[in-house]
Amino acid sequence: MDQVDREIGSGTGALTLKARFSNDNNRLMPGMFARLQANAGTIKNAMLIPQRAVREMLYKKFVFVVGSDNKVDMKEVTLGARVGKLWLVEKGLNGDETLVVEGVQKVNKGSEVKPAAMTEADLSNESKQ
Repeated sequence: MDQVDREIGSGTGALTLKARFSNDNNRLMPGMFARLQANAGTIKNAMLIPQRAVREMLYKKFVFVVGSDNKVDMKEVTLGARVGKLWLVEKGLNGDETLVVEGVQKVNKGSEVKPAAMTEADLSNESKQ
């Protein structure tokens, strides 16, 4: 990092940074822009949930949790940063819950469901979004 501006743009919320890195293939040319996401650290035992499992209502975020009786309950969650197609959960879940990921628009509190496990490959399948 060569330079960090001390001011955040009031209209955009952008912070200007200047950094040096190799451009061996000459892919970047003067005047080009890029959006970058910097890793500000690592959170041990972080809980990540699929973005599509989250439902927003009245500026609050909720997930549907399947109970031991296969009935759905709704829990409010506080989310942090987005990591790819996942959200970092800051509050609201213990980590041992079963979440509804598919069909979130069709389910309601008290609905009975037949849960089926998903794999990481299922979560990254673009066609299901």
